[in-house]
Amino acid sequence: MANKTFVKRALQSLSPMVSEARRSKIASVVPSRTRSFGILLENVHDKGNENAVARTMDAFGVLCMHRLTTVPPVANEKVERIRTDAGAKQWLEILDWSNLEDCVHMLKDNGYMIASTSPNCSLDIVDIDFSKKMVVAFGNEQKGISEGLAKFSDLQFSLPMKGFVESFNVSVCVAITLYHAYCHRIGKMGLNGCLTEEEQDTLTLSYYMKSLGITEQNIHHYFNKP
Repeated sequence: MANKTFVKRALQSLSPMVSEARRSKIASVVPSRTRSFGILLENVHDKGNENAVARTMDAFGVLCMHRLTTVPPVANEKVERIRTDAGAKQWLEILDWSNLEDCVHMLKDNGYMIASTSPNCSLDIVDIDFSKKMVVAFGNEQKGISEGLAKFSDLQFSLPMKGFVESFNVSVCVAITLYHAYCHRIGKMGLNGCLTEEEQDTLTLSYYMKSLGITEQNIHHYFNKP
């Protein structure tokens, strides 16, 4: 779907098939999407947490979730949980990784800073410039991020905690971070979304296809591809 002409023709063909309400919703969502800010989940095995993170990412317009799995869940970890909103994942772009170095090098080669949370860090979340091209990493529910990922992080920051508890649930950490990032980006940049017109068209087509249950393999049945 990278060809601009193909995307335009596909949009023209599929648009009448999508309900007016869904087209209107997609048209309001796409301009606020961003790929310049993303989330990395390292060894987060609890699917309930992962689904909650996906829902929050969708709500704040963050497209890219990186799932890094380098160790299997331990016996007492809850891997399967009641569905929070697994459907939110269909509106995201999810990349799966099994090697830390491969993930980090891809991100840094594409100009991303890597930030991570640390309860013992003196740098507060309010001091972070979220307008920069960045991926924020969050770790395992029990252990946090690995030493390796911490070493690769360009910066670490903490979330304010004034009570007796020593940590937030990982999905809560993501929600707090995304709210701060959204407010910072709006305040400094005047917007959250940063996709080009061509990228917005391609994403709109992707959402049309998901809404209609059309795959890249069968989209050619709906019009004559040049």
